[in-house]
Amino acid sequence: MALWITSGEEDEKNVFLVNSGERLTRVRIPERWMESRRISFMHNEIGVLPEEPSCDNLQTLLLNNNHPPREIPGGFFQFMPRLLVLDLSRTGISLLPPGIGSLVELQQLNLSETFLGSLPVEVGRLTKLRQLRLEDVYCLKSIPREAVSSLSGLQSLNIFKSYYELRGGWKDGRQLCLKDLDGLGQLTELGLSITGMTHEDMQAFLDSHGLCASIRFLCMKEVGSSSFDLSACLQVMKGLRTLFIEHSTHLEELIFNTNQPSELEGLTLLQLHRATISWKDRNVFVRDLSTGISKCAALEDITWIRELPCIEIFRLSRCLKIVELIVVQEVMNGDVDYEKDSFFPKLKEIYLHNLVNLRNVCRHPLSFPSLERVVVSDCLALKKLPFGLSSAKNIKEIRDQDVRSTFAPYFSPFF
Repeated sequence: MALWITSGEEDEKNVFLVNSGERLTRVRIPERWMESRRISFMHNEIGVLPEEPSCDNLQTLLLNNNHPPREIPGGFFQFMPRLLVLDLSRTGISLLPPGIGSLVELQQLNLSETFLGSLPVEVGRLTKLRQLRLEDVYCLKSIPREAVSSLSGLQSLNIFKSYYELRGGWKDGRQLCLKDLDGLGQLTELGLSITGMTHEDMQAFLDSHGLCASIRFLCMKEVGSSSFDLSACLQVMKGLRTLFIEHSTHLEELIFNTNQPSELEGLTLLQLHRATISWKDRNVFVRDLSTGISKCAALEDITWIRELPCIEIFRLSRCLKIVELIVVQEVMNGDVDYEKDSFFPKLKEIYLHNLVNLRNVCRHPLSFPSLERVVVSDCLALKKLPFGLSSAKNIKEIRDQDVRSTFAPYFSPFF
């Protein structure tokens, strides 16, 4: 059943049509649809959209979280002259019709988590667009320069973790490149995936202060140097929230050496097969941090993690050389009370997976005053966790039968 919402009994101009979460497979077009200003069909199973709906007053259309549709009819957007907000995220669409270019008043377009293979050049006609979201579009192979470079009023662009990756250089033929983004002077929020960045490319990138200042989400792949100091990045990208460094076979040393405060909230290191990590400054991050490390074959320990007192969630997997996470003699001396002096005052969750040689987290009990959850899987050599009877008082869950049995007497039944 459709829910009609108006701002008053006499109001015929501000009608909302809400048809959300009803498992609809087809869009119903009520007689008053053309009078509606806001329509929501999100969280349904709509597989077929109408050919040419007449929506002269429509300002907001929410079709997100409808997985079946693969395409949108060519004339679907033809009669929506006032549309301001369009959300097609988390749908099965793989193609946008050229008619998208007729939405000349559109300000917000959300295409995240779709199956789009290419962004049509007609998007470049949407000169009033302020926000364009394309994150997690894993099939996206093409973004023509004309589709974005003419959007002079664009304030927010997110292509983070999509298949489309900008090359490290500043020119890439007919495809969107860093130089095009540098020309969008209104950008205040930017999410990017960049591949193949050499030392020279990085320097040119960092010299674009306006572009770097707008970056909030960044994924870097195939870093083209053997040593990479992230200090310059963190100093220039002061608003950076999420950083991924992935698939860089040439990278041998990753250095964090800065005393500049950072707003970073998420750090992921993936498939850095030859890289070691050096962390030289404590209290760099001012926000709670989530950290993940996977498939970093050269890592022998992560003692440097003691420099991250702000860490809240920690994930570690498939690092085959790690035998002991935190090497005691590098961290502690005889003056330290292991169960009172906490290196991890905010740590709430630990996930350890497929660490086949891991024998110890630490040889002595450590204090984890905020720890609530520990998940261990496929770490067959690990027989105990670094907790004393009073070092992890807030723990609620230990998911591993071997290690959980050690602490079973301290758990109370939950009803």
